[in-house]
Amino acid sequence: MSAGIEEALAMVAGEDLAHRIIGALDRIEVAEEEIKKAQQLYPAKEQEIWNSFTFLRPTEELMLQNEIIYRSHARELVDRAGLGMDLNEATNAELLCVMVRRSLMALPGHDERVLFFRLFHEVMGDEMAMKIDQREMRESYPNAALEIDHKLRRSIRKEDRGE
Repeated sequence: MSAGIEEALAMVAGEDLAHRIIGALDRIEVAEEEIKKAQQLYPAKEQEIWNSFTFLRPTEELMLQNEIIYRSHARELVDRAGLGMDLNEATNAELLCVMVRRSLMALPGHDERVLFFRLFHEVMGDEMAMKIDQREMRESYPNAALEIDHKLRRSIRKEDRGE
């Protein structure tokens, strides 16, 4: 969006509302890009993927995040639509945001940190994840982080998303 349009919108709607509108428009653009990519990957599911657009509304936690996090969320949901998978299950981006919020209230345990690092890698990509000390990635017992992942996904399942 051009700076002139953004300035005009801010004058009419106020800075805060203009920022929210621009953010929503940016997320719509990201969603459309991810839908087009998924339709190319899963041409037989083109309509199902297009219909997933309504499920790409960011949760409150995702609204406050940057484009990388929202793009990961949108990509995961449209991929699930293309594969015919459950759209109600929380995405990696949603899990990551919940874990960040929870870490501000209580220090996460070792296996929670392992899960956080894995989610961070999935959501933010290889370049950001390279800065993580790989020694921190060892679980206290096999599948400990996976158990936490399953429990957390069940607790934040989005029942209204896949209908």
